[in-house]
Amino acid sequence: PKRVDLQQRRRDFADAAVRAIDRRGLDNVRLVDVAAEAGTTTGALTHTLGSDSGKDALLRLALEACAEELFDTDWLVAQERLGEL
Repeated sequence: PKRVDLQQRRRDFADAAVRAIDRRGLDNVRLVDVAAEAGTTTGALTHTLGSDSGKDALLRLALEACAEELFDTDWLVAQERLGEL
């Protein structure tokens, strides 16, 4: 069986979500847009995200990716920093 790095796949989907939001806008982006941006299917996208696979989950994933890049750290540390402001 093919071995997949789930963390990398989630990062790839997060990047795709950010690009799709940039193109279509936050209110207009759909799961199919993110899947197309990632070069995959909505089935692969929802399978990777698990039970929390709706638009909100994708937006959260994109936000986490942006926060990690912005703070150059993981999301939990970013949340702590934001709470201190």
